[in-house]
Amino acid sequence: MAHLTKFDRSYIRYLLAVMVCVWPSLVCARQVVITTTDGRDFTGDLVREEPLGVTIKISGIDVFLEREKISQIDYPLTLEEQFASRRAELDETDVNGWYSLAFWLFENKSYELARQELDQLLKHHPNDARVSRLSNIVDARIKLLNKPKEALPDSGSPDRPPSTLGSAANPQPRVQDARWLTKDQINMIKVWEISLSEKPNVIVPREVIHELFERYRGDERVPKGKKAQSDFISMPGYQQLEKMFEITAREFYSQVRIKGNPPALREFRSKIHQRYVLNYCATSRCHGGGQVAGPSLIRSQPASEQTVYTNFFILHSGDAAAGRLIDRHDPHRSLLIQYGLPTADALASHPDVPGWRATFSDKQDKRLLAIEAWIASLYPDPDYQISYGSPSGPSDIPPRDQSTSRGP
Repeated sequence: MAHLTKFDRSYIRYLLAVMVCVWPSLVCARQVVITTTDGRDFTGDLVREEPLGVTIKISGIDVFLEREKISQIDYPLTLEEQFASRRAELDETDVNGWYSLAFWLFENKSYELARQELDQLLKHHPNDARVSRLSNIVDARIKLLNKPKEALPDSGSPDRPPSTLGSAANPQPRVQDARWLTKDQINMIKVWEISLSEKPNVIVPREVIHELFERYRGDERVPKGKKAQSDFISMPGYQQLEKMFEITAREFYSQVRIKGNPPALREFRSKIHQRYVLNYCATSRCHGGGQVAGPSLIRSQPASEQTVYTNFFILHSGDAAAGRLIDRHDPHRSLLIQYGLPTADALASHPDVPGWRATFSDKQDKRLLAIEAWIASLYPDPDYQISYGSPSGPSDIPPRDQSTSRGP
């Protein structure tokens, strides 16, 4: 093995570690999906297999399923196994393929593996700006994960938990107003902020898939042949969307429909929008009453999906001389955070407004750290392709010029 590089030897050790955890005679947890003869699916960690049945651990409880009632047992590949397979097939001279692998690790929140790949990429391709940029983002995520994080405390009644988007307790606006984003615009935000690892409910119209086949028929990543294309059409929508991300087929994103809400928007709605954005930023004397310069947030029907997503987009689009309201590449510098700090602690202090007072005690305030962690969870460079007329005036907020599309 003298001819192998240091990286080659390190990678072989990694593969051996993966093989050990896959080997069934050892104790490494192995996820299985068992389908019973009555059509039910059970997902858990394999405890043991025996002639009479299979025992799996679900939520810490051992569940025994009789062999005669099992119709199928599937062993989904872990992320590490998928990575090992992709990495083994990778040609290191293919910088786009290598970057795609690192970006896939980033999207699946496997930041340490992503950093490992990006470090090697930078050695081989030190002048690739997108590699440097993604490397900085991954380092920021790892740094944030090492900080203590707690959810924002619930300021409401302990007897009434916050409602979720789309529930009966969460009414939609009775009349569509120009201030709110449209349903199509909201859906586009969902596409960019989606977490595919959650296996979300995604609908890709059949005609869109056929158009994808036709438009990208020269791309080797697109299924070829009747059987492969039929299998792709039968896949869950989130897997079809993943393929669109892989080939960056951005022209089809607006035709995909996302059911439910991505994790980052659920977090925003339940822990940040009502308790901080509306109760602190959007008060009548600040950005909720048009009394100061800058973005004007919507306060009416605060629980509606339109209000939540519109205010999120306003914050996303908000720029000032001191920086961005939401800085996805350096979350702590976000003005949404800095403007809530005491002037002595802030990197950029809040403009002088009568009645303003800091809401965070210091830079280690648990509420601040929760917002910082939320910003770090957002997609780094979305291009929502939305022009929005501000509630306080007719001027549009144009789409930002983004260099990184969803997918590499």
